[in-house]
Amino acid sequence: MLAENIYEEDTGGLSMGKSHPELFLNMMAGLGFPLHSFDKVVLLPAARSYRTWLDRVSYHRDWVIGAAALTVFVEGSIKDRKELAEPSKPKTAEEIETLVRHHPLVKHYRLSPDAMDLIRAHQLVEAGHRHDAYDMVVNYATTGVQQEAVLRCLKKCLTLWHAYRDAVAKACGLKEP
Repeated sequence: MLAENIYEEDTGGLSMGKSHPELFLNMMAGLGFPLHSFDKVVLLPAARSYRTWLDRVSYHRDWVIGAAALTVFVEGSIKDRKELAEPSKPKTAEEIETLVRHHPLVKHYRLSPDAMDLIRAHQLVEAGHRHDAYDMVVNYATTGVQQEAVLRCLKKCLTLWHAYRDAVAKACGLKEP
């Protein structure tokens, strides 16, 4: 599962034939962002801390801890519990196009559906993906020490992500209600 996920992210070989970073940049170009603006991004301090942590945990630790950080936390969503209880089935082309047409970037920012291949790729390959991610971590984090390390890692991910999210909100001028 992990190798398949990496292959898809890096090549798009199971979906749209382009890497997910390339599909993301195509989506950003559709929103009017020049591609060169992504060449030398200067991260906010909280973003740099979060990114440094993700790099460190994915490069220098037990693979299952890095997999937990990237597949459970980074790729996870508020919908994970529902997805684990009722795994999604592959979507039809019509269902995917309906999701694309109703996506917030299309509805609220007028992004052309033609620039939404990243969303299409995710829909093509992610049925049951959440279940696979959790199953991989649970089945390979077999010792109490490993399980505690996974929990500590995920808690640190959450703490750093909250700091990152709050820093972005502040940089955008958003205030707490």
